[in-house]
Parts: sequence; C-alpha cells; structure tokens
Amino acid sequence: MRFKQGICCVVLVSIACVLCPAVSMAQEEATGWRFGVIPRLWVSAITLPDEDNVSNGTVLVPLFGGTVSISPGFAPNVSLLASGFYGTGDGDGVFTDTGADGNLDIKRTDLEVLFRYSFPGTGINLNVGARYVELISKFKTNSGSFNNRDETDLWLGEIGLGFVRDITEDGRHRMFGNLIGSFGNGKNDFKDSQGFKSDDSALAVGADVNIGYQWWVTSFANIGLRYRSFAILTENDFDLTKLVSVHGPEVSIGIVF
Repeated sequence: MRFKQGICCVVLVSIACVLCPAVSMAQEEATGWRFGVIPRLWVSAITLPDEDNVSNGTVLVPLFGGTVSISPGFAPNVSLLASGFYGTGDGDGVFTDTGADGNLDIKRTDLEVLFRYSFPGTGINLNVGARYVELISKFKTNSGSFNNRDETDLWLGEIGLGFVRDITEDGRHRMFGNLIGSFGNGKNDFKDSQGFKSDDSALAVGADVNIGYQWWVTSFANIGLRYRSFAILTENDFDLTKLVSVHGPEVSIGIVF
C-alpha cells in the first residue's frame, strides 16, 4: 500500500510540474534564475550488520522522495540542492541463540542539502553540504520469544566531486557521476526483550557514489537513471565496527524552469 502511495506522489508531482512550463520559462527569461523539481524513486537494498544474537538479512526498501534546486541569476555556476527520501521495508532475520526465524522491519529517512559549484567549461563540479539520516530497524521472532529495536541517527558533513558529460552533439543525452565523502557523528539507541540497552555515540565516516544517464526530453524536462551506493562506517552497540550499506537503481523526472 505504501509503495502504491509513493508511486502516486511521484506521478502527481511530475504532472503538476509539467502543467506550468510556460510560466516557468517566462520567469527564467525575465530573471535568469533557474529552479528545478526532481521527483525520485530509489529502489534500495539495505544491508545491516549482524548484532550479538541476531543475523540480519538484506532488506529491499523503496525510497520515495525528490530534490529541489535553485541557481541564482547572478551566479549561474552555483546551485543549492535540497533532497529528501523516506521508505520502509521488511525482510528476514535469525535469532542465533535458538536458531528461530524472525522478521526484520526497516524505516529510513534521508535529508540532504548540497552547495554545488560547476567549474566553467570543464563539466566538473564541487559539492559541499550536510546530511541527516535516520535508520530504525526492528527484529521479532515469528514465535514472539525475542525482539529488539535499533535506531541510528547520523549527522554528517559532506564534500566531493561530480561530473557531467554530453554523449551526443545536441547535448540531450548525458552521462554523470558523483563521489561524495561523508563524516560526522552517529548516535545509536538499542534495546531488546532480554533487558539489554545501550545509548552511544561514535565517529561516522562514509561515501555516496553514483553514476548515471540523463535524457533531456525537452528543454525543460529530463529523465534520469543512475545506480547509487551509500555506505557508512561507525560502531554498533557492542563497540564493534558497523558497516551499513544502501545501494540500488534510482529513477528521476527532472523539471527545470
């Protein structure tokens, strides 16, 4: 049900943007400012590390969201991008103390703000920004004999490089990619039905890597497809290294005016 609702939201936002291109283009000619609205669907596979007594599987989590971008007329090589994603999914896990199978539920929220500077004539851009990620996982055995809840909140600074390259002479078909490094603080809150609790903070480092293709259908609308991988390294509830990875294909519809 949530998957269908997310699809509907993406479609409605896209239609709303397409219905007003004439007004948008007129505004661009008058002011030189450029605005973008980009609905996105990131079909992500989230892999969580095993806990002390739970073996977690990979969970498919469709992440629905989008990006809003602004490029001022007085600084055409500068853009400000604000992005957000949200999604839920469920998968399988095992309570290793008894070998009992269970269910793993995941909820992920991802908010990001980037300042982007495009170096004129190079196709290279510099990205600097900040990111907040909330990841909540809940495990419960099918028999109900054991459960836990693990919440991680990440506050990250980001810096990295990207590129855009035309692959046709008319510039309607492009390749692009980004490599963004992340660093900051990870706060973890864990508890289970056996009475164990922890509330810790630790250094978090990671990277967001993606590469994709973009087709400009018209002068103000494009379709994008990329493969994106986000990985973060911190410590888990037992002071052991914890690597969480989120990766998968992403499709977007961009409207620029």
